Amino acid sequence: MTLARTQPNSAADAIPEMASFDMQALDPAIRAYVGEVKRNLHGVIPGQVLEPLLQETIYWMQRQAAMFEFDGLSREDAVKKAVEMDETPKSTSLGLIEDYFESENYGPLIKRLGRANAIVFTIFGLGTAAYLLLLELVIAYPSTSPITTSWTPAMVHRFYPQALPFPELTWQFMVTLGYPVIAPWILGWIAGRLVPIRSGIVVAMGLLPIMLITLLVGLSLMPDKTGLFYFVLQAFYWLPVGSLMAHFSSTLLRRNRQRTR
Repeated sequence: MTLARTQPNSAADAIPEMASFDMQALDPAIRAYVGEVKRNLHGVIPGQVLEPLLQETIYWMQRQAAMFEFDGLSREDAVKKAVEMDETPKSTSLGLIEDYFESENYGPLIKRLGRANAIVFTIFGLGTAAYLLLLELVIAYPSTSPITTSWTPAMVHRFYPQALPFPELTWQFMVTLGYPVIAPWILGWIAGRLVPIRSGIVVAMGLLPIMLITLLVGLSLMPDKTGLFYFVLQAFYWLPVGSLMAHFSSTLLRRNRQRTR
Protein backbone atom coordinates (compact mmCIF):
# COMPACT_ATOMS: atom_id res chain seq x y z
CA MET A 1 0.00 0.00 0.00
CA THR A 2 1.44 3.37 -1.02
CA LEU A 3 0.69 6.35 1.19
CA ALA A 4 -0.58 9.51 -0.44
CA ARG A 5 1.94 12.32 -0.47
CA THR A 6 -0.71 15.02 -0.03
CA GLN A 7 -0.42 17.05 3.17
CA PRO A 8 -2.84 15.58 5.79
CA ASN A 9 -4.97 17.75 8.05
CA SER A 10 -4.08 15.83 11.22
CA ALA A 11 -1.89 12.98 12.46
CA ALA A 12 -4.85 10.64 12.16
CA ASP A 13 -5.09 11.42 8.43
CA ALA A 14 -1.46 10.36 8.04
CA ILE A 15 -2.18 6.85 9.39
CA PRO A 16 -3.23 4.36 6.70
CA GLU A 17 -6.28 2.25 7.33
CA MET A 18 -5.85 -1.48 7.90
CA ALA A 19 -5.57 -3.09 4.49
CA SER A 20 -3.80 -5.82 2.59
CA PHE A 21 -0.25 -4.66 1.90
CA ASP A 22 1.83 -5.75 -1.05
CA MET A 23 5.30 -6.76 0.17
CA GLN A 24 6.95 -5.57 -3.05
CA ALA A 25 5.41 -2.10 -2.68
CA LEU A 26 6.75 -1.58 0.84
CA ASP A 27 9.67 0.64 1.72
CA PRO A 28 12.90 -1.41 1.66
CA ALA A 29 13.52 -1.06 5.40
CA ILE A 30 10.02 -2.24 6.32
CA ARG A 31 10.16 -5.03 3.74
CA ALA A 32 13.47 -6.29 5.19
CA TYR A 33 12.10 -6.13 8.74
CA VAL A 34 8.89 -8.01 7.90
CA GLY A 35 10.82 -10.50 5.78
CA GLU A 36 13.00 -11.45 8.75
CA VAL A 37 9.93 -11.78 10.99
CA LYS A 38 8.35 -14.04 8.38
CA ARG A 39 11.43 -16.27 8.25
CA ASN A 40 11.38 -16.62 12.05
CA LEU A 41 7.69 -17.56 12.07
CA HIS A 42 7.70 -19.83 9.02
CA GLY A 43 7.03 -23.42 10.02
CA VAL A 44 6.17 -22.45 13.60
CA ILE A 45 2.82 -20.70 13.03
CA PRO A 46 0.36 -22.14 10.46
CA GLY A 47 0.18 -20.28 7.15
CA GLN A 48 -3.46 -19.28 7.54
CA VAL A 49 -2.55 -17.53 10.80
CA LEU A 50 0.85 -16.23 9.70
CA GLU A 51 -0.34 -13.95 6.90
CA PRO A 52 -2.76 -11.88 9.05
CA LEU A 53 -0.02 -11.47 11.68
CA LEU A 54 2.41 -10.19 9.06
CA GLN A 55 -0.21 -7.80 7.69
CA GLU A 56 -0.82 -6.46 11.19
CA THR A 57 2.92 -5.98 11.71
CA ILE A 58 3.16 -4.04 8.44
CA TYR A 59 0.15 -1.94 9.41
CA TRP A 60 1.68 -0.82 12.70
CA MET A 61 5.02 0.00 11.11
CA GLN A 62 3.31 1.95 8.33
CA ARG A 63 1.27 3.73 10.99
CA GLN A 64 4.39 4.74 12.93
CA ALA A 65 6.16 5.89 9.79
CA ALA A 66 3.15 7.95 8.69
CA MET A 67 3.03 9.71 12.07
CA PHE A 68 6.72 10.59 11.88
CA GLU A 69 6.23 11.76 8.31
CA PHE A 70 3.37 13.99 9.41
CA ASP A 71 5.67 15.50 12.07
CA GLY A 72 7.93 16.75 9.27
CA LEU A 73 10.40 13.95 8.59
CA SER A 74 11.07 12.79 5.06
CA ARG A 75 9.57 9.45 4.09
CA GLU A 76 12.95 7.75 4.23
CA ASP A 77 13.80 9.16 7.67
CA ALA A 78 10.30 8.41 8.96
CA VAL A 79 10.56 4.75 7.92
CA LYS A 80 14.06 4.47 9.35
CA LYS A 81 12.93 5.91 12.68
CA ALA A 82 9.87 3.61 12.79
CA VAL A 83 12.09 0.55 12.25
CA GLU A 84 14.66 1.68 14.82
CA MET A 85 12.03 2.39 17.49
CA ASP A 86 10.31 -0.97 17.05
CA GLU A 87 11.51 -4.19 18.66
CA THR A 88 14.06 -6.30 16.87
CA PRO A 89 12.60 -8.78 14.34
CA LYS A 90 13.55 -11.65 16.65
CA SER A 91 11.75 -10.10 19.64
CA THR A 92 8.68 -9.38 17.51
CA SER A 93 8.68 -12.98 16.23
CA LEU A 94 8.94 -14.45 19.71
CA GLY A 95 6.13 -12.24 20.94
CA LEU A 96 3.88 -13.29 18.06
CA ILE A 97 4.61 -16.98 18.69
CA GLU A 98 3.80 -16.59 22.37
CA ASP A 99 0.57 -14.71 21.64
CA TYR A 100 -0.53 -17.37 19.15
CA PHE A 101 0.35 -20.23 21.52
CA GLU A 102 -1.53 -18.70 24.46
CA SER A 103 -4.51 -17.59 22.37
CA GLU A 104 -5.84 -21.11 21.78
CA ASN A 105 -8.83 -21.84 24.00
CA TYR A 106 -8.44 -24.85 26.30
CA GLY A 107 -10.91 -23.91 29.03
CA PRO A 108 -11.11 -21.31 31.80
CA LEU A 109 -8.60 -22.99 34.13
CA ILE A 110 -5.91 -23.27 31.43
CA LYS A 111 -6.64 -19.69 30.36
CA ARG A 112 -6.17 -18.46 33.92
CA LEU A 113 -2.94 -20.37 34.49
CA GLY A 114 -1.57 -19.87 31.00
CA ARG A 115 -1.17 -22.76 28.59
CA ALA A 116 2.61 -22.92 28.91
CA ASN A 117 2.48 -22.83 32.71
CA ALA A 118 -0.18 -25.54 32.78
CA ILE A 119 1.90 -27.82 30.52
CA VAL A 120 5.07 -27.43 32.58
CA PHE A 121 3.26 -27.84 35.91
CA THR A 122 1.59 -31.01 34.64
CA ILE A 123 4.79 -32.58 33.27
CA PHE A 124 7.01 -31.85 36.26
CA GLY A 125 4.15 -32.33 38.72
CA LEU A 126 3.53 -35.86 37.44
CA GLY A 127 7.27 -36.56 37.49
CA THR A 128 7.51 -35.36 41.08
CA ALA A 129 4.40 -37.25 42.17
CA ALA A 130 5.76 -40.48 40.68
CA TYR A 131 9.02 -40.08 42.60
CA LEU A 132 7.32 -39.25 45.90
CA LEU A 133 5.14 -42.35 45.54
CA LEU A 134 8.24 -44.44 44.88
CA LEU A 135 9.85 -42.94 47.99
CA GLU A 136 6.85 -44.02 50.02
CA LEU A 137 7.41 -47.59 48.77
CA VAL A 138 11.14 -47.42 49.53
CA ILE A 139 10.45 -46.28 53.10
CA ALA A 140 7.65 -48.81 53.60
CA TYR A 141 9.58 -51.75 52.12
CA PRO A 142 13.29 -51.45 52.94
CA SER A 143 15.57 -53.87 51.13
CA THR A 144 17.04 -56.92 52.88
CA SER A 145 18.70 -58.58 49.86
CA PRO A 146 20.91 -56.36 47.71
CA ILE A 147 21.37 -56.98 44.01
CA THR A 148 24.74 -58.67 43.61
CA THR A 149 27.24 -57.63 40.95
CA SER A 150 30.53 -59.05 39.73
CA TRP A 151 32.38 -56.14 41.37
CA THR A 152 33.14 -56.22 45.09
CA PRO A 153 34.81 -53.57 47.30
CA ALA A 154 37.97 -55.73 47.39
CA MET A 155 38.16 -55.79 43.59
CA VAL A 156 37.70 -52.02 43.37
CA HIS A 157 40.56 -51.47 45.86
CA ARG A 158 42.97 -53.25 43.53
CA PHE A 159 42.63 -50.41 41.03
CA TYR A 160 41.82 -47.56 43.39
CA PRO A 161 43.18 -48.08 46.91
CA GLN A 162 41.43 -45.07 48.47
CA ALA A 163 38.33 -45.81 50.50
CA LEU A 164 35.15 -45.29 48.48
CA PRO A 165 31.50 -45.51 49.42
CA PHE A 166 30.13 -48.76 48.05
CA PRO A 167 26.34 -48.67 48.29
CA GLU A 168 24.22 -51.75 47.99
CA LEU A 169 22.71 -51.79 44.49
CA THR A 170 19.15 -52.47 45.54
CA TRP A 171 16.13 -51.28 43.60
CA GLN A 172 15.48 -48.93 46.52
CA PHE A 173 18.88 -47.32 46.02
CA MET A 174 18.35 -47.03 42.26
CA VAL A 175 14.97 -45.36 42.78
CA THR A 176 16.30 -42.97 45.41
CA LEU A 177 19.29 -41.79 43.39
CA GLY A 178 18.79 -42.85 39.77
CA TYR A 179 15.34 -41.39 39.13
CA PRO A 180 16.06 -37.78 40.24
CA VAL A 181 19.31 -37.74 38.25
CA ILE A 182 17.75 -38.83 34.96
CA ALA A 183 14.27 -37.31 35.23
CA PRO A 184 14.99 -33.57 34.64
CA TRP A 185 16.74 -34.32 31.34
CA ILE A 186 13.72 -36.20 30.02
CA LEU A 187 11.04 -33.93 31.51
CA GLY A 188 12.82 -30.77 30.34
CA TRP A 189 13.13 -32.16 26.82
CA ILE A 190 9.41 -33.01 26.71
CA ALA A 191 8.46 -29.56 28.03
CA GLY A 192 10.56 -27.89 25.36
CA ARG A 193 8.80 -29.85 22.61
CA LEU A 194 5.39 -28.76 23.89
CA VAL A 195 6.14 -25.12 24.81
CA PRO A 196 7.48 -23.31 21.71
CA ILE A 197 8.70 -20.10 23.31
CA ARG A 198 10.56 -19.09 26.49
CA SER A 199 10.26 -22.68 27.67
CA GLY A 200 13.35 -22.44 29.90
CA ILE A 201 11.88 -19.54 31.89
CA VAL A 202 8.49 -21.25 32.07
CA VAL A 203 10.09 -24.44 33.45
CA ALA A 204 12.00 -22.46 36.09
CA MET A 205 8.84 -20.66 37.23
CA GLY A 206 6.72 -23.81 37.06
CA LEU A 207 9.12 -25.73 39.29
CA LEU A 208 8.84 -23.25 42.17
CA PRO A 209 5.38 -24.38 43.42
CA ILE A 210 6.37 -28.01 42.82
CA MET A 211 9.47 -27.52 44.97
CA LEU A 212 7.31 -26.09 47.74
CA ILE A 213 5.07 -29.17 47.60
CA THR A 214 8.16 -31.41 47.67
CA LEU A 215 9.44 -29.60 50.76
CA LEU A 216 6.16 -30.09 52.61
CA VAL A 217 6.02 -33.78 51.67
CA GLY A 218 9.66 -34.21 52.70
CA LEU A 219 8.93 -32.73 56.11
CA SER A 220 5.99 -35.09 56.50
CA LEU A 221 8.29 -38.08 55.86
CA MET A 222 10.65 -37.19 58.72
CA PRO A 223 12.71 -38.64 60.35
CA ASP A 224 13.57 -40.13 56.94
CA LYS A 225 15.46 -37.35 55.13
CA THR A 226 15.13 -38.70 51.60
CA GLY A 227 12.28 -36.30 50.80
CA LEU A 228 14.35 -33.30 51.91
CA PHE A 229 17.26 -34.61 49.82
CA TYR A 230 14.92 -34.63 46.84
CA PHE A 231 13.90 -31.02 47.54
CA VAL A 232 17.55 -29.92 47.57
CA LEU A 233 18.13 -31.88 44.37
CA GLN A 234 15.20 -30.14 42.68
CA ALA A 235 16.43 -26.70 43.73
CA PHE A 236 20.06 -27.11 42.64
CA TYR A 237 19.83 -29.76 39.90
CA TRP A 238 16.33 -30.13 38.45
CA LEU A 239 15.75 -26.41 38.04
CA PRO A 240 18.89 -25.57 36.01
CA VAL A 241 19.01 -28.85 34.07
CA GLY A 242 15.26 -28.87 33.29
CA SER A 243 15.33 -25.22 32.19
CA LEU A 244 18.36 -25.67 29.93
CA MET A 245 16.98 -28.85 28.37
CA ALA A 246 13.61 -27.19 27.71
CA HIS A 247 15.29 -24.18 26.10
CA PHE A 248 17.54 -26.39 23.94
CA SER A 249 14.67 -28.69 22.91
CA SER A 250 12.35 -25.78 22.03
CA THR A 251 15.01 -23.92 20.04
CA LEU A 252 16.02 -27.04 18.14
CA LEU A 253 12.40 -27.85 17.28
CA ARG A 254 11.75 -24.31 15.94
CA ARG A 255 14.86 -24.40 13.77
CA ASN A 256 14.01 -27.82 12.39
CA ARG A 257 10.50 -26.69 11.50
CA GLN A 258 11.80 -23.53 9.85
CA ARG A 259 14.18 -25.57 7.69
CA THR A 260 11.70 -28.26 6.67
CA ARG A 261 8.62 -26.17 5.81
